[in-house]
Amino acid sequence: LISIPVAEAVPASDLPILGAAYTYRGTSYVEVDTMTPGVGYFVLCDADTFAILVGEPIEEVDVQLQMGWNLVGGLSRRTFIDEYIDTFWSYFLFGYEPNGGYFVTKSIAPGQGAWLLSSEDRTSNLVD
Repeated sequence: LISIPVAEAVPASDLPILGAAYTYRGTSYVEVDTMTPGVGYFVLCDADTFAILVGEPIEEVDVQLQMGWNLVGGLSRRTFIDEYIDTFWSYFLFGYEPNGGYFVTKSIAPGQGAWLLSSEDRTSNLVD
């Protein structure tokens, strides 16, 4: 699971991934050509990989959440679960490690994506 840690959209073809990038909308995975800040993505790589993205840091982004599961990204710094929500008990944030699977977390690092379970439709305004 990844996200874009810069304020500009990035073509998925610019990243060292195999095939397409996918996000999740409502009840299904959607293939995307362009990756935007605040959104999480599933990608496939054939080895441990990193990419250097140059751009302005994400100082503010609106994250659209639907009731249920959402793939989210954060800011250009570590983003904590309480920045997405007002009531901690009604939301869960899960990271993913290829060799370890899913894990509960309270934050995501720049460039990481995560699953966020929301109890309502809402827009979360993240500000650095």
